Amino acid sequence: GGYCIMEAVKTVLVRAGKGLKNIHVSSPSPLNAKEIIQNHSHGTYTTARTISQRSIIDFKQHVDRICSVGSLNHTSVPVHHIESELMEALKAGLSRFLDAQPHHEARITMAISIATVAPEEFDLDIFVEPLPPIPSAPVAADIYTAERSNPSIKHTQWAVDRKPLEQKMSQDANEVIMQDSLGKLYEGLSSNFFVLDNRDGKIHTAPDTLVLAGTIRGIILKACEEMKIEVSYDLPQVDEMEHWGGAFISSTSRLLLPIDLIHLHEPNKKDVKINNRKVNHEQRERVHNKLVNEATALW
Repeated sequence: GGYCIMEAVKTVLVRAGKGLKNIHVSSPSPLNAKEIIQNHSHGTYTTARTISQRSIIDFKQHVDRICSVGSLNHTSVPVHHIESELMEALKAGLSRFLDAQPHHEARITMAISIATVAPEEFDLDIFVEPLPPIPSAPVAADIYTAERSNPSIKHTQWAVDRKPLEQKMSQDANEVIMQDSLGKLYEGLSSNFFVLDNRDGKIHTAPDTLVLAGTIRGIILKACEEMKIEVSYDLPQVDEMEHWGGAFISSTSRLLLPIDLIHLHEPNKKDVKINNRKVNHEQRERVHNKLVNEATALW
């Protein structure tokens, strides 16, 4: 059965301490991604993915996110110092992962915190696992009222804060889209959110200042520019759904994923089907090619 196949897939944990000098690799990993993020409760984390096995999409932004741990702790983290050490630790983890499954893409969770005893020392964990398959249509999402306190930094606290929403998620839902009390839609728990509005033909998505602007979101926005699709940085409204010509989310593992069905958890509100005809194959293809071209090869 399928179970034995899954068993063969190895996870890898890389632990780097002492200012990232000591690297220890173990496989299978004793911890999963969520446990690792929670262990770094005063740190930052980021989730990367490979493309063509040995390249990391938007490596630079992941390095910046890891370095933003400094601003949480009022110390500065020298980016150049971390970049090469991080590259080495990543290579160690990824090569062990690819030994076990050479044809798999990987999802990589990196979490860092500053050692309380010595601010120049960091503890970094890198968890490598198989990238989950992209869900097949129809893809459903829930809408719930919620907001995050510090969207611009990928603070590990968020992994704890979002738990209640994850528990409320519908059986068939792939994501929860967060709305404010006025019905303005911000982002998913682990994704950015976009709407194509039939009235003006533009893509509407939250301004960068109000959400955690993910790496894939940046690439989608560049692709829109190349395809001469206008983007309007304003929050889509839940009560304007009848004007949507499409809705999609973006994240490391999902890339650009159209949403076909939305569950509104409010009295007397029915589920809404989204017609995604206009969020087409060409856009997804273009985003994929852009990812391949802009990825950083580790070796």
